[in-house]
Amino acid sequence: MAIYLGVEVLALRLLRRFATVRVSTGLVVHLLLVFFGAALPTILAALLYPTYTYGPLHFLNYFYTLFAIAEGTSQPWGPSLATFLGGTGAVVLGLNLPGVIREMGQVRIALPARVAEEEQARRPAPPPPASRESPWD
Repeated sequence: MAIYLGVEVLALRLLRRFATVRVSTGLVVHLLLVFFGAALPTILAALLYPTYTYGPLHFLNYFYTLFAIAEGTSQPWGPSLATFLGGTGAVVLGLNLPGVIREMGQVRIALPARVAEEEQARRPAPPPPASRESPWD
């Protein structure tokens, strides 16, 4: 799922260069990625292979991958599954890292004067200084 989210961030960043991207656009892109990542391997496996077993075609179908791991049918593909998913995740993370660094490096602008005055008005007044009530204070 993290791979899909990383690819979605890359796709939305690319779309933002050409058009206005709203939250609904992000949702549609995410749903399409998950649908094609889960449905496309299933459809291809049903068309190409007469016996429907877990294989490398299903690595990005995280529904079927989790099911195969829980059922124990992914055992022969364990090392290659871990290598493929780990490598893909590392590549997607590496592609997203420059954008994350750029966003983290942005400096916040100073508050406008009106907003600073409103914030100051909302804060409670400081307590009065303690007065001496006895000579031993």
